[in-house]
Amino acid sequence: MLRIIITSILMVGAIFWGVFPPTENSPHQKIIDYLGLTITADWKFHLILGTVLYISAVLVSQVKYIQNFWG
Repeated sequence: MLRIIITSILMVGAIFWGVFPPTENSPHQKIIDYLGLTITADWKFHLILGTVLYISAVLVSQVKYIQNFWG
């Protein structure tokens, strides 16, 4: 059950960061500014973070298969 919740959160994050267009007034930039980071979220940042979150979600959801496959 916990695996489903974690996978869901990662997938929502992947959609949020990977699909939403980057602008100066976007929710992404507001979150980054709130955290005190000095970076600007351009399209490359969105693409990389969305991809990383998606791959993480796939790995978490398939952890039993991966464990059976490797050992």
